[in-house]
Amino acid sequence: MGFDVDRFEEEVNEGLLCAICHDVLEDAVQAPCEHAFCSACIQAWLLEDNSCPVDRQILLASELRQLHRYMRNDLNNLQIRCQYWQHGCREKVPLETLHQHESACPSEPMRCPACRADTSRGEMARHLQICTLRTSAVVPAADVARLLEDMRSELEAARQDFMTKLAEQKLEMDLRLDAQRRHLVQREHCLQEQLEEMRRLYARLSEDIKKLIQQEKTSRTELQRMAQEKAELLQMLHQASRSQAVQKLPEKVTDL
Repeated sequence: MGFDVDRFEEEVNEGLLCAICHDVLEDAVQAPCEHAFCSACIQAWLLEDNSCPVDRQILLASELRQLHRYMRNDLNNLQIRCQYWQHGCREKVPLETLHQHESACPSEPMRCPACRADTSRGEMARHLQICTLRTSAVVPAADVARLLEDMRSELEAARQDFMTKLAEQKLEMDLRLDAQRRHLVQREHCLQEQLEEMRRLYARLSEDIKKLIQQEKTSRTELQRMAQEKAELLQMLHQASRSQAVQKLPEKVTDL
């Protein structure tokens, strides 16, 4: 489940809301179709249906990835109220630092290990002093044991939470690496196809250039032949003109 929108004072962009629970994204992930979900929401959804809840495109858990950086930045910068608001905390912190604040919030409700009175984290030290002054009785061993058991339970819960988040981060990194590998394979395949097409185009262009060179040589040879024939014709015409002139010369002498 996400963060209740009522905990945010400013209006939250619709793109930062889970498409399933419609709250502000918590441990956000994104599908290839760009729709965003809380990790817990989409994981529960995919147990029943292997499709995107919004557009019904096929969707597998292995295809989920981290939000785009600009969306992560917008999400992390949202100002959210502490969950202990009803207990007196008036802090509003960036969503990115919420866990850090709440883990040490002075308004967090706590119970005195000696008298079992309800107090808060910020008042616990003062209460223990008062409790110690007012009661001289030693804390029963059973209460100490119960307190230790509670601490062990909290530590175990924290450890489990840490291991879960670590596993989720590892899964996220694996998914991102797989996606990058698939992208690189597709890119390599695309480049190979482009290279083959360029080779085919180069071969065609080389063949066309060879044909053009051959045609140019043929045309040049034809032009040379035509020029030679023209020169020969001109020479023949010149010789014919001289012969006619020589033949007409005796006739002119006779006339004289």
